[in-house]
Amino acid sequence: MKKEVLRVSHLCFSYNQDSILSEVSFSVFAGEIVSIVGNNGVGKTVLGKILSGEQKEDSGMVLFHGKVLPPGEARKKCIHYIQEEEKILGNMTVAENILMGQEPDRGCYFHWSGSCKKVQEYLKRYGLNIHAKQKGFELSAAQKRMVMLVRELIQKPELLIIDGALDLISYGSIPEMVRLLKDMVAQGTTIVYLTHNHRLAASFSHRLLFLQKGLIVYEMERAAFADDKIQQVASNFMKEIKWQSGKRADIYEEVLKVQDLTTEGLKQVSFTLRRGEIVGLIGFKHNGISEFLECLSGSRKKWQGEIWVDGALVDLRSPKNAIKSRIRICGDNHQGVLLKLSETIKMNLNVSIINRISRHGLIQKKYENMIAKEYCEKFGIHYDIHTKLTELNFGAVSKVAIASCMISNPRVLILNKATRGLDEEGMQDLYEILDEIRKNCGVILNFSNVERGLGICNRIIFWGREGILGELKGEEIDYENIVSCMSGQSQ
Repeated sequence: MKKEVLRVSHLCFSYNQDSILSEVSFSVFAGEIVSIVGNNGVGKTVLGKILSGEQKEDSGMVLFHGKVLPPGEARKKCIHYIQEEEKILGNMTVAENILMGQEPDRGCYFHWSGSCKKVQEYLKRYGLNIHAKQKGFELSAAQKRMVMLVRELIQKPELLIIDGALDLISYGSIPEMVRLLKDMVAQGTTIVYLTHNHRLAASFSHRLLFLQKGLIVYEMERAAFADDKIQQVASNFMKEIKWQSGKRADIYEEVLKVQDLTTEGLKQVSFTLRRGEIVGLIGFKHNGISEFLECLSGSRKKWQGEIWVDGALVDLRSPKNAIKSRIRICGDNHQGVLLKLSETIKMNLNVSIINRISRHGLIQKKYENMIAKEYCEKFGIHYDIHTKLTELNFGAVSKVAIASCMISNPRVLILNKATRGLDEEGMQDLYEILDEIRKNCGVILNFSNVERGLGICNRIIFWGREGILGELKGEEIDYENIVSCMSGQSQ
């Protein structure tokens, strides 16, 4: 007989008179991984915060082993929660972040070197290219989420809520992370996983619960899992991308030219980008894509070579110089693009165009509000412009970050895995605005998911360890050709 660990009964929550969760009810049993699937904005993150005691519901009950858990500390003690935001302390080492709170009581000796060795063994076991003595600020957003998962593995909670931690991890690392989740279950942890990626969730879940407009609208047991069945259910309850593959915009003048660019990890790379063109970058592990994009964004010093924007030679010694040269980059952690998360959507959107909305040193509120509302509408950011970013889910923050780049009218827009955290609906919104903005600029996409970008790209460029290996153009671009090219290059 199944042992019920968690029961959610008629849970309701509203924000600014908008219903976020409406009569949500479900149960989770010991040893299960249950995934709650839905597009960004349907209430998954709010549900996770309520279950973990970080937010209070309007009505309904949360029961743990049949006993009602009131909001607040009582829930936090029983239910662990990994949020979308990376809760890693930057000035502490990876080992300290993982072991924090697990030190023995006063009077007992804590063997620090032995503990570091133990942490390093865990990191190695799951194929994580992270050292136990690295500082938190040195980690990428994806690495921080991996560290958070390892911390929970060591702590052995009875019930763990995970808000999309695998959604931001590269595809090559997913098998190891799935193994980590299964190890958690084997040691007695029951998991509720919140995600927009139903295909990924189906690979490790025992049940899928589909959430739409604050309601659980469908439940699927693992015995019923099949690609066509899951796709059918998802298409009924989730908005899928309906991008017209092969749709191509007109290509105009050259906006970017790179000649013989050389730096650490790159050797004499030459590259061009034209207005109206979207170029996708694909590479194997340890390729030179990151180094190339860092040179273009001014965050990495080039050793030799030249870069032109709109036919003019530019000196990209710093990110500030790159922005002045009308090159904007948005990455998966949004650094260098957004203000503090405690600032509003309006502030984050308008920070890059202060000169355009100011007169005699004073910001014109009318234009500030008008532009912010315009870009929220374009990007499907369904929040009031005065909402702080801390109140948004990761997908909405990604939209704000990309919009803040586009609002400055760049000639070269670089999206460096910035689509991570966007669901199908978010990707559709992004592609539609990219199709509009490429009339004024060229776009470089470094993929986090190859399949999601094929329909919009004019060229796909394949990267090896030190530079460009080859490319596909126009009608040559399809998934089969990409697999064939990558298979040939891997041999």
